[in-house]
Amino acid sequence: RLFVILPFEQEFYRQYDYRVDFVGHPLLDVVENFAASPDFHRQNDLPNKPLIALLPGSRRQEIARMLKGMLKIVPSFPDHHFAIAGAPSIELSFYEDLLAELPPAATERISLLT
Repeated sequence: RLFVILPFEQEFYRQYDYRVDFVGHPLLDVVENFAASPDFHRQNDLPNKPLIALLPGSRRQEIARMLKGMLKIVPSFPDHHFAIAGAPSIELSFYEDLLAELPPAATERISLLT
C-alpha cells in the first residue's frame, strides 16, 4: 500500500496497479490560501515587474549547485525580475561570486533577499 501527498500521484501509481491512498500535504493548503502582499515589491525595493523567486537552499554546496542551474533561465525571461531567497547564515559575497558569472544585463534583474 502506498500513501501519497500530491493529488496527481494517486492516479499515476494506480495505473501500475498499486493500492494508493491520497493523504494530502499540509503545505498545499497553506500555498492555496496564500495571498501576496500588495506592498511586497515596495517593501523589498524591487521593480514593479513580474517576479520569479529562486530558492536554492541553505547550505553552501547545495546553493552553489542549485543556483548555477537556476540562473541559466534569467536570459529567457527578459521582462521579469528575479529574487534569490538568501540563507541568513551565508555571507553576501558567496552569492555575489556566483552572480559574477552572469552578464551585467542579467545581474541587474536579480535581487538577493535575506
